[in-house]
Amino acid sequence: MRVINFKIKPINKILFGSIFSLLFFVCFFVESNAQKNGQWIVHLASDSTLPSATINAIIVDENNNKWIGTKRGLVFYDDYNWKVYTVENSKLPGINISSVLIESNGNKWFGTDFGLVMMDKSGEHWEIFQANDEWDKGNTTTAVPDNRILSLAVDKNGNKWVGTEHGLGMYNDTVWVVYDAYSSPLPNNNINAIAVDTNGIKWVGTSQGLARFDGKAWTIYNSGNSPLPEDVVYCIVVDKNNTKWVGTLNGLVRFSEEKWEIFNPGNSDIPHKMIRSLYFSDDTTLWVGTYGRGLARFDGKNWKIFNTKNSKLSDNMIYCMGQDVQGNKWIGTDDGLNEWGKAPTWIQYNKSNSPLPSNTTRSVIAVDKSGNKWVGTIKGGLAKFDGKQWTVFNEANSKLPDDDIYSITIDQEENVWVGTWGGGLAKYNGKDWTAFHIKNSLLPHNSINTITIDEQKNLWIGAGNRGLVKFDGENWSIYNTENSPLPHNVIYAITIDKEGNKWIGTEDGGLAKFDGDKSWEIYNTENSKLPENWIWAIAIDEQNNKWLGTLGGGLAKFDGDTTWVVYNIYNSELPGNAIYSIAIDKGNNKWIGTAGGGLVKFDGKKMTVFDKSNSDIPKNFIYSISIDQFGEKWIATLKGGLVHYTGK
Repeated sequence: MRVINFKIKPINKILFGSIFSLLFFVCFFVESNAQKNGQWIVHLASDSTLPSATINAIIVDENNNKWIGTKRGLVFYDDYNWKVYTVENSKLPGINISSVLIESNGNKWFGTDFGLVMMDKSGEHWEIFQANDEWDKGNTTTAVPDNRILSLAVDKNGNKWVGTEHGLGMYNDTVWVVYDAYSSPLPNNNINAIAVDTNGIKWVGTSQGLARFDGKAWTIYNSGNSPLPEDVVYCIVVDKNNTKWVGTLNGLVRFSEEKWEIFNPGNSDIPHKMIRSLYFSDDTTLWVGTYGRGLARFDGKNWKIFNTKNSKLSDNMIYCMGQDVQGNKWIGTDDGLNEWGKAPTWIQYNKSNSPLPSNTTRSVIAVDKSGNKWVGTIKGGLAKFDGKQWTVFNEANSKLPDDDIYSITIDQEENVWVGTWGGGLAKYNGKDWTAFHIKNSLLPHNSINTITIDEQKNLWIGAGNRGLVKFDGENWSIYNTENSPLPHNVIYAITIDKEGNKWIGTEDGGLAKFDGDKSWEIYNTENSKLPENWIWAIAIDEQNNKWLGTLGGGLAKFDGDTTWVVYNIYNSELPGNAIYSIAIDKGNNKWIGTAGGGLVKFDGKKMTVFDKSNSDIPKNFIYSISIDQFGEKWIATLKGGLVHYTGK
């Protein structure tokens, strides 16, 4: 390693208008958990929906979805499903996606060979930015400087910074400001990389040196006037100490306060001098993607090398790197997309290792928009878990009316609705509690079996043995066996389909379909192929099939018309016929909680059973299952506490 203290004499300075910015460079990602013993998953064009094996760019959005730029299209991947955008099925002007960027407001920006594209958060509105004839007239404020986009960034003020083959553009959502080799000291118009340090200084990597821009003055570093080992700069990142790391065609540079350090194969264990991509993990560990020699991890002292010979890395040409919410690394190569992370884990939470107030987590686990898990327990009250901190609500420290929690749901305003066993219904808005019970409302019973909310914000409640209740926030409507075709007054499950129909599972009266107005349809063992009239759970899949968990008849699939399919211990791998809970993930896999047989994953063909004998599930009695925004499972057990499973 060569250490040089060097003070540069600036070769050019020009004043410009002050632009205060904080740039997020695509090459930079933060790793939350470094995997020492990683599991590799390789996605190739030949065995996935990837339109090309060449992965140019990748970024992860707030919902853990991956946006992948390939040589032949843009790819959306949610860990289960792939969606490819091309010029034929979208407004993309070109299919070679060189760079991707996501703003804090959720807008996505994609750089192509034929211009810049913005897709809004909804995915419905697209806007195209392309170079136009105004450039020939000298008007450079109306368009992106060139259609070939090389790099993208956004500052804290929302200004977009666009690196092209014809200079650097800054777009403030109204006009463009362009810096190029003709109108500024930029040494070259190929803008390969953009980063900003903690002082707001912009660092621009070009094909003829490194440029420093403080908003007014430029300073240029090249191999002729500084220790920079090569003029072609591919990537730049800035660490927590404001040190700049620069990847060039002839080594890696660490640059801080005029101190230069050069890393190359001759003075370190870095596997190649040609550096294609960089990112930091845990503020201290640098990951280096090389041009043909694989991936390197550097902790400041030691190097760890990953390549096609010593790992399952699909290719040694590393074009881009990213990281998802779970800390898994996503590595884009010239021959496939690689995912490297921890093997699926089971994490147990119980009274002995956490503040969970009871080991019987009876009620449905609800996950709010912030990712908080709300867990209902028996005799322990309600627990909120944000992934690190626990908050427990009970009769003693809050206005929760009862410590036995049987049901939880969260409405569109993030109010938490809690159904208790004996204390009625409670609403928590994050600050105050409101209780509804038989003495202060028309709620017919204080034991709440289940709660569901429809699109009109109405609550649908299974209330003890008093039937179905609709509550619109002011008015109560009661449906029971005396005033409606409801087949039984004890209701354990309510699920609403795409048309707004309520599917109601009863204790011994079978299944009811109710349109919310006047129309009822009843299905039972006598008039249908429903295997059992006692229904504990209902879930609806993407095809609008109803999946029913019964007390002793196994699992039933119903298309809503005439077709029934029944799975039980005699005709399938189902470990038990008593089904307490069902959840469906984004991949349309069914996760089934049994009463004594453990947890089952069913992909429509194969059942995979997780129990005490082959996993870290503490108990085989599964009361409820919830799937969070990242596809991870949260499992409530009988006397075994809460279990978090990270697998797909």
